[in-house]
Amino acid sequence: MMDDTQFKVLLNMKDILMRMGINVPMEEIEADLQKIADCDEHGISPAMYELITRYLEKYGSDRYENQDERKDIIGTLSAIRSCMMAGCFCLGEGLASIEYTGRATKARKGEYIILVKPDNSVIVHGPSGIAPICYMNRAAEIKPYDCQGKIGLMATGKNERLSIVFEKMISFQGLFTPLPEKREPVSPDLTEEEQQLEESLKTLRKTLASENGIKYLPAIYDNRMLSELVRRKPASIEELGQIKGFGEKRMEKYGTRVLDAIAGFTTCACP
Repeated sequence: MMDDTQFKVLLNMKDILMRMGINVPMEEIEADLQKIADCDEHGISPAMYELITRYLEKYGSDRYENQDERKDIIGTLSAIRSCMMAGCFCLGEGLASIEYTGRATKARKGEYIILVKPDNSVIVHGPSGIAPICYMNRAAEIKPYDCQGKIGLMATGKNERLSIVFEKMISFQGLFTPLPEKREPVSPDLTEEEQQLEESLKTLRKTLASENGIKYLPAIYDNRMLSELVRRKPASIEELGQIKGFGEKRMEKYGTRVLDAIAGFTTCACP
C-alpha cells in the first residue's frame, strides 16, 4: 500500500505521461517507481526522466493511422470539451480500457458506456446489469485528451484517479438541451420577504449559468439548496459551507455572488 507521498508521485507521473499522449498502465508505473529511491512529488529526478524516456520508446510509436483519423480524434475531443464546458451530460460508448486507483486498484478492458454528469461525476457501466463497473463522485477535474491517437478521459480527485481510454469509440452524445427546471410551488410557510429572496436567488442562478456557459441550472445550485439558502440566509462562507451541496469548488465559483445577493436582500428588507 502506497503512502500519500508515493501516491502523489504516481499521479504526477501519470499526468506527465498523459500530457505527452502516452498511456502507460498504472500498475507498471507503480512497480517502476518503487525501484527508484529518489522519487520527489515536486519534481522529476534523473531516474524518473530515464523512466519517462523508456515509456516514450515503448508506448510512443502508436499514433494516427492517417490524417482523416487524426481529424476525427481532434473533432471528437473538441465536442467532448464543449459539452463539458456547457454543463451538459456526456455519454460515450465503445471498447475501452478502464483504470481506477483510489479506494482500490482496478484495471479492465471491455465494452462500456461512460456517463459524465454536469457535477463532474463519472460512471462506467457494462453492457448488462444495473451496477456500475466503476465510478468517481464529483471529480475535481476531468480532462479529455489524445492518448496515442485514441480518445482518453482522465478524472482526478483528492486521492483517486479514473483513466478511460477508448480503443474504439462507437458513439458519443452530448445532451445540449438542458433539462427543464422543476417548477415547485412556493412554500406556504415562506414570508413575503423570503418569497422575494427566493425569486432573487433564482434570477441569480440563471445569471451565473449564462455567465459560465452552463445550460443545466441545477449545476449552479438545485431547488433543495435554494430552499436552504432562503431558510438559513447564510452570511459567511463558513455558514454557506454548512448547506449540503456547497462544496469547496462550488463556493469558490459562486459563493461570493450568492452571499452578496443574500446580504443585499437582507439589508434592503430590514426596516
